[in-house]
Amino acid sequence: MVSLSLTEFKDESFTILFTDELSQEIAEKISSKITNTINQAVIGQKSQSSAIIPHMELNLVTFAYIFKYLNSLFGLTFTINSENQLRLYKCIPLLEKCSSDFIASLESEKIAISDLSTDSVKGKFSKLKNSSDEFLKPVTEDQIAKLSIKNLIQLIGPGISSFYRALLLNDKTVIFATKDTEILDYPWKELVPHKTLDIKAWPEDPASENEFDIMIVTPDRKKECDAECVILDLGKGKVEQGKNDKYLESFFNYLKTINDSDLALEINLEVNNIFKWMNDIIEACTTEKNDEKIKEIINFHTKSKYGDRLPLLTSLARKYNEYASERISAYFLKELGIFKDDVKRIDSKKFLSKL
Repeated sequence: MVSLSLTEFKDESFTILFTDELSQEIAEKISSKITNTINQAVIGQKSQSSAIIPHMELNLVTFAYIFKYLNSLFGLTFTINSENQLRLYKCIPLLEKCSSDFIASLESEKIAISDLSTDSVKGKFSKLKNSSDEFLKPVTEDQIAKLSIKNLIQLIGPGISSFYRALLLNDKTVIFATKDTEILDYPWKELVPHKTLDIKAWPEDPASENEFDIMIVTPDRKKECDAECVILDLGKGKVEQGKNDKYLESFFNYLKTINDSDLALEINLEVNNIFKWMNDIIEACTTEKNDEKIKEIINFHTKSKYGDRLPLLTSLARKYNEYASERISAYFLKELGIFKDDVKRIDSKKFLSKL
């Protein structure tokens, strides 16, 4: 259950204007921490800001949305038990959105926030409370069982190989998903064990986001996304501007056949091996040239369990080591035999068949 409060700040003092399922004493402790935590100078240059504030002595954690309204400074807070703080962190974009919508609705009707006795304001707070309760309700055991790696793979759909290739190559990816999708609750760390994903969920201004691994937006905001991103339409399982990888496709088809309890280990082992093999290629191409070693690598990776993984490994090697890029191209193009014997030019059909 989420507890709401609204506080007005003036210099070093504050006034509690509204509380919901929160005692006056606890509301004052929360507001006092906001005063000590939020940088008033920063707020002075922006119309709104936010912060997560823990209250260890109370076993509570608060999301505070600080905003200016009619030249006054206010704090709107959402407080839950500390046990659910991970859920709170995941829902920051949603809480920011419903808070800004709440303020906009007051502005549109030119309502003074201090006038909390009117039915109109009470109705707006009730709507805000219902929204936050929905966002922050604890995940049940049944939901946890449903939110498995296998179900995440199924959710991503046929585009899983293109999507995963983009994550391995550190390419930015945009996912189109509606806000009622439980996408943030899936075990992303187990699906992508080699890095901590920077996931921006439903940002207010997608076009201004520059740093992320995955950005989740609603389908109607496609035009606001970076044209250079790999795009996954979750509803259709379709990937745009990505590149399908037959090796990864075969690997994920295999994962669908094994027990869910074994998936995390299988993925972790495969990803670790992929990066080990990538480093083998970089080493072979940046140290003294050894034709036999390169031929051995090519034979090993073109005849692997899930098919030819050489295109994936060489793409990774070129991405992670720019110095190795030209050497990888020169050595592997030659050893793959895509040069015609009679002329020194590329046989394009043979070249394309190898990629």
